[in-house]
Amino acid sequence: MSQLYAGLNCLYPTIGGAVSQAAAVGRDAGPGAGLDMLAKIDPAAITTYQAAWAVRADLLRRASRLSEAREAYAKAISLCTDAPLRRWLEARAAALPLH
Repeated sequence: MSQLYAGLNCLYPTIGGAVSQAAAVGRDAGPGAGLDMLAKIDPAAITTYQAAWAVRADLLRRASRLSEAREAYAKAISLCTDAPLRRWLEARAAALPLH
């Protein structure tokens, strides 16, 4: 899957494509690799991009970086304008272990 996003981003680079590629890399190669990819995206470009925060939260959760995951979920929730998606993100955040 990440190979497809790599090709897409070569042909038509977008912030959404880069975030999606980071999510796919996180699935294919592990959360650390996905987080590394997210870190290469210009922070100013994703400061208010909700999907980037949701992907970051999921990757941090999978990497057992729970405190950081909580913060990323909170940011993603704060940027969310879709009620069902907000509820889903809130449920994911609430399901994080305390430690």
